[in-house]
Amino acid sequence: MINYLSVPSRAPSITSANSGRIELIRSTENIIDTYLQALHNAKSRWDYFADINSLAVPFLIKSITEALSSAKSTGVKFRFVTEITEGNISQCKEVVATGEVRHLDGVRGNFAVSDTEYISISSAAITASSARDRTESQPTRSGATPAHAVYSNVKEDRTTTAIYI
Repeated sequence: MINYLSVPSRAPSITSANSGRIELIRSTENIIDTYLQALHNAKSRWDYFADINSLAVPFLIKSITEALSSAKSTGVKFRFVTEITEGNISQCKEVVATGEVRHLDGVRGNFAVSDTEYISISSAAITASSARDRTESQPTRSGATPAHAVYSNVKEDRTTTAIYI
């Protein structure tokens, strides 16, 4: 069996020439704003990987639901990857109205990837409100873990070299 290890052919750097950034976001409001901006910036695809507890979160926040609908109307293709179980089958059926749903055993955590951006939100910190009919459903916070997310729009460095091990 051959294992591949990618090694940059030059040292990676984030400079002013590369406008990309990696950011740790700490407040729920800023997390939602960043998520909305990343959705708005998506041009052709939005791939969302979520555990069974996180799949419904974007659909419970009105502003995100509206942004999903808007992006879909401009041609963005959505793929949702989660573990499909008897317990979340009804959620998966609702998500199918927005995009393709795929099963993967053991998915943990959640993150979304678009054409140019990545966002991962701590699923331990934010849980969705169960009330779908609120005008602007805000996630409720669990007491122990502060809300946080990681966002990146750093361009992929395609100058890597494969090393065979």
